[in-house]
Amino acid sequence: ATSSLDHDYSVKRPRLADVKMEPVETTPSTTTNVFFAPSPAPSTASTSYDEPLSVGDKYKTRRDKNNVASKRSREIRKKKYKDMDQEADFLVVENARLEKRIIDLERLAKQMKEVLVAKMSGK
Repeated sequence: ATSSLDHDYSVKRPRLADVKMEPVETTPSTTTNVFFAPSPAPSTASTSYDEPLSVGDKYKTRRDKNNVASKRSREIRKKKYKDMDQEADFLVVENARLEKRIIDLERLAKQMKEVLVAKMSGK
């Protein structure tokens, strides 16, 4: 992680200092009330500025993006459940191993206790 990143990790949005501000006039009066507002984020879609997209093209673009995002989401969920199943299988085996170890250690503790009692009573 680089220290140059400066954002709020809980909300995952850039800090206000990193947002470009553009002057905005509030009233067309003689006094100049100029305030700064965030500039709109540049569009990531590769659109041609010569001809705007029609409503149908915009809808199709949104649907295509949504289909890709949905597919990615399903793949991530599928992998997550596969990983959880593998971890559950591992934990079942590990639990059985630990239960066996508990039995062995209890048996050993009982034997050692008997040896200790026998030595103390023999004095």
